[in-house]
Amino acid sequence: MRRNEKPRTPGKRHQVRMKVETEGGLQRIPLHLREGKKQVSGRNHSGRITVRHRGGGKKRLLRKVYPRTTSGRNTNRGRGKVYGIQYDPNRTGRLALVQWEKETEGGRSREWTYVLAAEGMKVGQRIQLGQRKTGEERGVHMNLVGSTLALKEIPVGSTVFNVELNPGKGGKYVRSAGTGSVLLRKPDGKGLLRLPSGARIQVSLDCRATVGRVAGEDHRMEAIGKAGRNRNKGWRPTVRGEAMNPIDHPHGGRTRGGRPEVTPWGKIAKGKPTRKKKKVSVWMVKD
Repeated sequence: MRRNEKPRTPGKRHQVRMKVETEGGLQRIPLHLREGKKQVSGRNHSGRITVRHRGGGKKRLLRKVYPRTTSGRNTNRGRGKVYGIQYDPNRTGRLALVQWEKETEGGRSREWTYVLAAEGMKVGQRIQLGQRKTGEERGVHMNLVGSTLALKEIPVGSTVFNVELNPGKGGKYVRSAGTGSVLLRKPDGKGLLRLPSGARIQVSLDCRATVGRVAGEDHRMEAIGKAGRNRNKGWRPTVRGEAMNPIDHPHGGRTRGGRPEVTPWGKIAKGKPTRKKKKVSVWMVKD
């Protein structure tokens, strides 16, 4: 839910914020599901800046989102119950705190984990992680938003997110707030998905995905309003190349000389493909 700020100050005049209030339920972070986040300020292991414009920012706690890890995706945890929809400063979407009923040799045990919250997920809702059962439960889990199932068990035309590229390796695609991909068809043992960018990929039907759309669709309507909010997020100022000296940037000096926009290292900045040729692209389907 978004909130338009009243123009009491210049920074508030055009500011649009997303309400941090969540859907209720438990709002505490379990101790075993959190850890400190180290601030690297865009530096590599030797201390050199490899990513510009980073640094500072508010301290954060990392939430361990288990369905993305191998341990969470490989185990069939059966059914879980949502106990809270929580805010996470490390992502645009929301997290759901889920308690799973896990089958053990001595009976059943309960385990707490975080999962990516789906749009419309409510406190007290039951979700499924793993293979569906046969019989009556097949129809129940099919229409349950927020459940994580294999693509072969999801009907064609469904909207899914948190898609795996390799079975059991955890979700890699479609994880931002409000995003969702469409399962177009299942040709030759593969699942054809249309991503939010419009690109299409083919992955194994054994790969898992979560039914629905990532919670927080209003995030795209957010307006920062002032530079201080970006500083709190760890972004430092960006200086235009034309405002520099010729020795510091190709656009420096009184004029850029009519040349196209380039990076500080002279590479074309707009209109040139930047995808690496050796990047894993075997899943992309070309028209």
